[in-house]
Amino acid sequence: MLVIISDLHLTDGTSGETIRTGAFRTFRERIRDLAYDASWRSDERYAPIECVDLVLLGDIIDVIRSSRWSEETPSLRPWGDHTSPGFADMVARITEDAIANNRASLDVLRSLHDPKVMNVPPAGGAPTPAVPPVPSGPGDFTFRLLDAFNYNPEPHNGHKVRVIGYMVRLGAEIRVNVQALQMVGASCGI
Repeated sequence: MLVIISDLHLTDGTSGETIRTGAFRTFRERIRDLAYDASWRSDERYAPIECVDLVLLGDIIDVIRSSRWSEETPSLRPWGDHTSPGFADMVARITEDAIANNRASLDVLRSLHDPKVMNVPPAGGAPTPAVPPVPSGPGDFTFRLLDAFNYNPEPHNGHKVRVIGYMVRLGAEIRVNVQALQMVGASCGI
């Protein structure tokens, strides 16, 4: 499976925000889900994909969007003469700072190489692609939450909560892509 990503524009943090780490976790989760889905053939036979290749196509690190260009050496500009003294050093420093500023996010991307993180069930070990019924309301259902990082669900452990989002069917599993969390009661029994 080939995955291509571009235009992340990860910056050194001197001129605004960069993509949050939660977005990279969501990306990783979606890649895992897509890898699993890609393992199901059109004849409903399960044959795990051999690998996932991730191509970082361009504009991953953004050295232009750094205030260092104007603050440290006003005579240097990213669109200026790349052979001028200090240009290569400035680009190297901004790149190092961008990597440091986005370390957690880049670690999530790096984890895609880890077989413990990025894997699909082996042939013969995959669940059947039966479509489960969609719950119609409150009840005894357990969901796997997607995109919940920005909503910090951990403090609500054991609480009765209302989750606003949409359901995603993935084989026999139902997941909820979270848009909002609201505490309804201090415990599930309330």
